Amino acid sequence: MLNHLIRLIGTITKRQNFVSLFNTALWYHLGFSIATGAYFIYTLFHKVGDDDVNNCVNSSTSQSEQDECKRAFDNSRRVTIVLYVIFWLIELCMFYVSPLFVCMMSRLLIQL
Repeated sequence: MLNHLIRLIGTITKRQNFVSLFNTALWYHLGFSIATGAYFIYTLFHKVGDDDVNNCVNSSTSQSEQDECKRAFDNSRRVTIVLYVIFWLIELCMFYVSPLFVCMMSRLLIQL
């Protein structure tokens, strides 16, 4: 939220420093997001996720319910990974747009 406020202020006041600060903060955010996302995905598949699947399977009485539990957890894991990747790709696109915006601001300021 603070990142977007910095970019908004930089855009309104046409200050390159704010937009560059936004780009730097975005790099840190992406690194932190990838690190925490990787840890979350690891725990989802190895620690916590296995316990949840086992609890669901043990509480079920029939084989079809146990299979349904496993499929539900497998699907939720896939959806989680896809969502993480989509958000990371969006952030990477912002890395492409932000320097272009700084260059555009430089050209506008030179023309003024």
